[in-house]
Amino acid sequence: KQEFVMRCEKKIWQETTINTISFLILIGFFSAVVFTYIMNTAFHQSYPYSTFLFQPKDQFNDFIHIYNICKGFNPYNANYFFSSNYFPFTNALFFLFTLISPKQLSMIVFFLLFLILYSIIACYVNHKYSLGLSPISSFLIFCMNYPLLFALDRANIELYLFIFISVFLISYINKRYVLAAIFLAFAVSMKLFPAVFFIMFIREKKWKETLIFILTCFAITTVSLFFHQGGIVHNFLLMIRQMNGFGLSYDSLVSYHFNNSFAGLFIVAVAWLLQLFGHRPRAVFKIADRIQFNNLYTIIVLLFFICLCIYLWKNRTNLRYTVLVLTISMISLPVISYDYKLIHMLIPLLFFIRTDEKIVPYLITLLMIPKPYYFIFNDISVGVIINSSLLFLLLAIAFFRIVLKNEKTMQPVIETCNN
Repeated sequence: KQEFVMRCEKKIWQETTINTISFLILIGFFSAVVFTYIMNTAFHQSYPYSTFLFQPKDQFNDFIHIYNICKGFNPYNANYFFSSNYFPFTNALFFLFTLISPKQLSMIVFFLLFLILYSIIACYVNHKYSLGLSPISSFLIFCMNYPLLFALDRANIELYLFIFISVFLISYINKRYVLAAIFLAFAVSMKLFPAVFFIMFIREKKWKETLIFILTCFAITTVSLFFHQGGIVHNFLLMIRQMNGFGLSYDSLVSYHFNNSFAGLFIVAVAWLLQLFGHRPRAVFKIADRIQFNNLYTIIVLLFFICLCIYLWKNRTNLRYTVLVLTISMISLPVISYDYKLIHMLIPLLFFIRTDEKIVPYLITLLMIPKPYYFIFNDISVGVIINSSLLFLLLAIAFFRIVLKNEKTMQPVIETCNN
C-alpha cells in the first residue's frame, strides 16, 4: 500500500512538472509578444524592442546567404560578398536545396522537411519513452519554445543538426550503436562541436563504433569535398582559410548579441559592470576581438574538456547527466554560440521531465523563454547574461549530482521513462 501511494505521489509530481513547464513556456512567449507589441505600437520603439527575435529585415538570411553561396558548388570561393565558413557536408546539403528554384520554394521545402522530421521525432519520443505529454503540452514544449522560433526565423542549418543529434541519441539509448555512430558522424560533419558526444562511445568502450564514427566522418567530408569545384585539396585549403578568417574578423560587440557562450558571459558581464560604474565598456569588447583572448579561452576550454572526458571515461556516470553536461559543453564552450543552439537543450529537458529531479527541468525551461526586456548595449540583451548563467548553473548542478551524490548508480534513462 505504501509503495502504491509513493507511486501515485510520484506520478502526480511528474504531471505537475509537465504542466508547470508547459505553462511557463506559454507565459514566457505570451509576455514577450505583448511586451514587444506595446513597445512597438505604443512607444514607437524599433528593433531591438519591437521583437524578441533578430532584425526583421534580416529574416531567413542564414538560409538565403548560404543558398546564394552554394549555387554552382564553389562555396569557398563564391562570387558573393562573402564565402562559406561551413564544413563541406553542410555546403553539400545546401547545394541540394539550390537545385530547387525559385529560392522561395527551396526555403519552403527546407522548412517543411525539417517540420516533418521534427514532428516524427517528437511523436516517437513521447510514445516510445512514455513521456505522457498531452497534445497541448507537446505543442507548447516542442513548438512554442524560443530557440525553435529563433532558429526558424533565421532559417538556420542548426535545425537539421538537431535532427541528426536527436536520432543519434535515440539510437544510442536503444543500443543501436552502429546507427548512432553514423548519425553522430553526420552531425559532426556539419559542425564540429557535436563531437563532444563522441565520449559516449568511449564511455561504453564501443571501439568498433568509435572506428565507424571516425571513418564515416572522413568519408562524408571527403565525398563532399570531391564535388566542390576545384577538387579535394584545393577546397580543403580554402576551407581552412575561411574558418581562420572568420575567427579573426568578427566584431565581438556584434557577435555577442543572442549569445550563450561562457566567453560571452564573461565579456558582457564585465562590460556591463564597467558601464554601471560610469566607464566605457567598448574597451572590453576590443580586448575580446584580439586573437590572444580567443587563444587563451580556447586553451582553457580544451583543458576543461580533456579533464571532463577523462572523468567520464573512468567513471560510469548516469546517462541523463552525461547528456546534460555534453549538451551544455557543445553550446557554451565555443567563443560564439547563438540562441538557436539552445534548441539542443530540448534533449536534456525530455531526459529529465519525468524524473525526481526538482531543479534541472525548470532551469532548462527558463532557457526556452525569450528575454527582450532590457538591453545592455545595442541589441545585446540581459538574456546573454541570464542564459549563459543558467547554463553554467546547470553544469555545476550536474557535476554536483555526478561527483558528490554519486548519480552513476542510478538506473538508466529508459527504465526511468518506462516506470
